[in-house]
Amino acid sequence: MKLKILENKRGEISILLLVILILLVASAALFTLATSSGKVEAKIVSAGFLENLNLKQNHIEYYLDQAGKNVLAKTYKEFAEENNYINNPVSVEGVAEFGELHAKLKENFGKEFKENLKIEFASYGFEIDSLKQLKKIILDGNFEIVVDDDNVILSVDSLGGNYSLENIEINYMPKIKLKFNFEEFGLHSFEEVYNIKELCKGENVD
Repeated sequence: MKLKILENKRGEISILLLVILILLVASAALFTLATSSGKVEAKIVSAGFLENLNLKQNHIEYYLDQAGKNVLAKTYKEFAEENNYINNPVSVEGVAEFGELHAKLKENFGKEFKENLKIEFASYGFEIDSLKQLKKIILDGNFEIVVDDDNVILSVDSLGGNYSLENIEINYMPKIKLKFNFEEFGLHSFEEVYNIKELCKGENVD
């Protein structure tokens, strides 16, 4: 009789240990699943966050590029028609003759380009916050224009802001630089125009 009781107790203990072991394994599996799911979710959130930032920057660069192209053509036309690239122009039969290129040609072209870009953006009605921010930056003149022999270079450094992701503060300040090449738009640099006029001086054209 005692033997049977001991055997029963041993059996109960074995079953109890088996149940405890199963519970431990199940708990470990659930913990692993929960933590790994959190990591996957975090990666998805991070990827979506970065994709959103890239999309905003693409929108900004697109509108800057389109506006820059329009403004380059407008500014070039104004300079050519008003002879702003000529130093003390003298007109002969309605055609400007000159002895030298304007000393501040690039500086003046850059200033005119900057003002025309403000006028261009003033006509835009944006609904997206990042583009509204861009418009304000342009209208406030918080961007840089550099003109070299062949290009107009537009730089904007004050975009972006602070974002919070999973209790992490992220400071996102993209530096955008776009280059508008005269030749790519079928335009000659004013230096080239000057050189051509110099070569034509004194020549008779039938």
